[in-house]
Amino acid sequence: MTARALATGAGYRVVSMPGAPPEVRFPPLLALAAAAAWRAAPRFPDNLPLLKGLGLLAAFGLALVLPGTLRAAGFPVTVAFATAALTAIAPLTLRYATAVASELPFTLLATGALALIARAAGPTARWPAAAAAGALAGLAVLTRTVGVALVAAGALTLLRRGTRRQSLVFVLTAGVLASPWVVWLVTQDGHGGGAGYLASFAHDGPPGPTQLLEHALALPAAVGLVALPGLA
Repeated sequence: MTARALATGAGYRVVSMPGAPPEVRFPPLLALAAAAAWRAAPRFPDNLPLLKGLGLLAAFGLALVLPGTLRAAGFPVTVAFATAALTAIAPLTLRYATAVASELPFTLLATGALALIARAAGPTARWPAAAAAGALAGLAVLTRTVGVALVAAGALTLLRRGTRRQSLVFVLTAGVLASPWVVWLVTQDGHGGGAGYLASFAHDGPPGPTQLLEHALALPAAVGLVALPGLA
């Protein structure tokens, strides 16, 4: 719905809700890409194949990027390619590859960012590698809010293994790209259709021991859902 709103000039709003409030839960990158597809083919549902093609393209990109990323991390060739193949045929990968969802685009951006962070942390790396890593990390934040963890991890990794300059370039690049989303959240505070995830965290605080235990107990089932065919 936000993609249609953007494509028709209504802004980043949830047009399916009364009053069409601003969207504050989900970052806009996927919606912007879907809006471009919507403008190219504005008739719904005839444009569904084009919209779903975004997930399929991200899945294809992930299958190409993952082996090189794992090889750079020190994994053997067989392990790297086997992992990429298993990821490509995992039930949830196949599901999201034919859905208009941010999971696979985010995974592709995060995987690419991790590969570039490792390269930027090398002893002979120059600042463009850190800038490229920051760009992908910033785009990951614009895809899913949890990408802020990737920015924090990348900054700490470069600070510990690289140089302060590399870490600073990485953070500044990611921050510049992610800043429009932050500005949007600040300016739309109290006007959205529901509290955003960061606002909810700021209001409710971190999860308690009981919630953490519940998530830990649910983890094996979640891994099985992703890895075992027939469970999804």
